[in-house]
Amino acid sequence: MASAPVPTPIFVVGYVHTGTTLLRSVLGKHTDIFMMFGESHFFEDLVRIRRDFPRLQDELVLRDYIEFVVRLAMSGSKRALKIRGGHGLAEIGLSREQIEALIDAARQSVAASSGSGHIAAFRSTIAYLSCAANATRWLEKTPAHVHRIDEILAALPDARIIELVRDPRAALASRKARAEEHWRATQAAAGAILNQRIIFDPVFDSHNWRAAVRAGARAAQRHPHAVLRIRYEDLVDNPTSSISDICQFVGIDFQPQMLQVGWVNSTTQARARADGPAGIGQSALGKWRQSLTRGEIAVIQMFLRKDLASLGYEPVSVGWRGGLQTAAVLCRSVPRTIRRISARGAPGFEHRWRSKLRLVRQNLAGRAEN
Repeated sequence: MASAPVPTPIFVVGYVHTGTTLLRSVLGKHTDIFMMFGESHFFEDLVRIRRDFPRLQDELVLRDYIEFVVRLAMSGSKRALKIRGGHGLAEIGLSREQIEALIDAARQSVAASSGSGHIAAFRSTIAYLSCAANATRWLEKTPAHVHRIDEILAALPDARIIELVRDPRAALASRKARAEEHWRATQAAAGAILNQRIIFDPVFDSHNWRAAVRAGARAAQRHPHAVLRIRYEDLVDNPTSSISDICQFVGIDFQPQMLQVGWVNSTTQARARADGPAGIGQSALGKWRQSLTRGEIAVIQMFLRKDLASLGYEPVSVGWRGGLQTAAVLCRSVPRTIRRISARGAPGFEHRWRSKLRLVRQNLAGRAEN
């Protein structure tokens, strides 16, 4: 395994509810791809991770960190944090010799790194797991990484990024359905009254969709060789063609079994597991017309008019009733959206300003050297 080529990373990103889980399942069917389960949020949480594991040169810290990375690969960030420190690396199915080889590879990557070594050890660990699975690629899916594409490619220049975009009306309708399901699972038993204003906000969620889509577009312009944008609608309408394009982009051959996935949607996962593999379906394409009110549709189309047009999504008429509902939706949503953005900032805002400040510092340093 030591002489094998280093497996290439693939990241699936995009706004939530745009088909990223479906695409991960599709790519995970490929025999050359090692799929990380769950969502690692690694680059999003990197500051906290460095704080939690401050010095990887310390052998005990390094081993603890490698166990954490393995848990990220096997279960995602939330479960990895919950079970941290309570289990050993032997539970992942590797022999003692393989575990020591994995840790030795991470130790060498940290020593060779010019920084803290956390990204290097992360990559070496996932690469080792990939090689153990006879895979030449590894796959990570965290939608929010759409705001971290520059960071990912700076750290992993050979990575390939696949961004999923979806009609915002469909994405927000799916988000609305997920919020309602979560409420029923957690609050209904306590006798709480369903409050649509709290669990779903068409203005705030439209803002977040636009921030994610525009972050992906900016990254694609800067890194055209490394970022591929795929429309969810094209994926489910012509899956063979879309998946073939993706395979060509990441440098693998198309395999027919990639089409044999159950209907994987973040709001219908339980049903998908019960039904079993049935191929990629189109049943969710028009659901937003029934899930959203006319006022919600009107507001989304009003705020995202330019983005809808640029991505080829046609607006629909909402009639006079939709016009009446629009005013009520705006009166509720706009003040709340302003408060929420002011309180925590827009998605990607802090990252964009941090990137700009870094460029300024680099320019100043370059002038000082001259």
